[in-house]
Amino acid sequence: VIPFIDQLAHHPKILDVVQSIIGPNILAGDTTSFVEEPDKAGFIIWHQDAKYSGLKPCNWIAAWLA
Repeated sequence: VIPFIDQLAHHPKILDVVQSIIGPNILAGDTTSFVEEPDKAGFIIWHQDAKYSGLKPCNWIAAWLA
């Protein structure tokens, strides 16, 4: 839907890091954007993605890009 996000998810440097952790069988299943507007105060608290995803077993990772 958003080509730029798809390009990021398939960027060789990101895939190399993910592959070094979980191996070559990689599936990009989701993207999430946290937008921080300059005139708004706030933050995203520490959380556990696995608890809310509903995916079982919880044998996956999240690759975060600032």
